[in-house]
Amino acid sequence: MPVVQETLTSPQGQAQSGVGVRAELRRDNAREQDLGFDGTNTIIFSSDAETDGSGQWSMDLVPNDQIQVAGTFYRLTYTYPGRRTKVQDIVVPNVSGPHEVGDLRLYPSEIG
Repeated sequence: MPVVQETLTSPQGQAQSGVGVRAELRRDNAREQDLGFDGTNTIIFSSDAETDGSGQWSMDLVPNDQIQVAGTFYRLTYTYPGRRTKVQDIVVPNVSGPHEVGDLRLYPSEIG
């Protein structure tokens, strides 16, 4: 599976440690029961990570083109200490990586 990774820093350039990151499989206008199977019928729904002391996180995600339901993407939800959240959508390619989140954004104008 491809590795997706990112390093989170504050506007001042300081590492953002302790940020929770959740990747959830989504599809526009989909019912939950429509989603969640890869080519081996393994259920895929979400994956979690947390940034380390240097602000880095990574996770293995199934490439979107290997998911049997077409038109899927992953919604990344970031939960910062103090409960502030940020959301962005990505599509994971079928190449091992590692891949930086900024290169995978579904909407390139999203601010990382």
